[in-house]
Amino acid sequence: MATLSMDGIAVHYRESGSGDPVVLLHGGGSSGAQWKGVCGLLADRFRTITIDHYGHGGTAPWPGPPEARSHDAEAELVRGVIERVGEPAHLVGHSYGGGVALRMALLCSGPLRSLTLLEPIALSILRHRGEHALARDYEDFARSFIRDVAAGDVEGAWERFLDGNGEPGTWARTPPEARAKFVAMTPAIASGWYANLNHDTAPDDCGAIALPTLLLHGERTKPHFRRITELLAEHIPGARLQVLPGAGHMSPLTHPQAVAEALAAHLDEATAAEA
Repeated sequence: MATLSMDGIAVHYRESGSGDPVVLLHGGGSSGAQWKGVCGLLADRFRTITIDHYGHGGTAPWPGPPEARSHDAEAELVRGVIERVGEPAHLVGHSYGGGVALRMALLCSGPLRSLTLLEPIALSILRHRGEHALARDYEDFARSFIRDVAAGDVEGAWERFLDGNGEPGTWARTPPEARAKFVAMTPAIASGWYANLNHDTAPDDCGAIALPTLLLHGERTKPHFRRITELLAEHIPGARLQVLPGAGHMSPLTHPQAVAEALAAHLDEATAAEA
């Protein structure tokens, strides 16, 4: 694990493999380690770099008020790591990390070679398209976590979070030591919910993305995640949409082979287009 200091913030990231650099951004409640299976499958062809978001893994907590956290601020950490890498990179983002990757592509696309968004959290896409019921589904989910934590029901908040993003009973099956790690991350998750709620990309903004782009969602994911992914595929020029058979929202963990195969094909196609 390597550490980069940005304005006094310690940012942890991991590198493995060799070849063209691929930066992978994880979902909330996880760390760069969520990509271990995917990176292992790509290691013989790509140099993979996984970054821990604020308050996740080894990266320092978000330094400001929770309600001020944003995907844009997180994108600055990504930019710093890519500068350390020393060459343009392919960018992959899942869930929370997908929202960050989308903002990175809009704000600072210069160091990027391609973009892959795996069920990115970009609620504003739903709002701008008038799909308010789906947006409210996620907003209510986010605000319930914040509300439960404020009321002191931390374990209940985590149970609803993990069961809602994965399968019913996920929390009940989680070993006590893993539960303790989740509970310790509560402030990071609470502020991360605000970043998700603060995301402000409009569909028309996506026309500025001039990168080879792949949109992925699981066949069995939640309706709001599926619809965000579909709408982004419609609005990012030349984007391709692919469905991962049998997968839910946590496909990097549950279906690493399918995710790695989709990524490798997309990266090969993007590289060929550069020639």
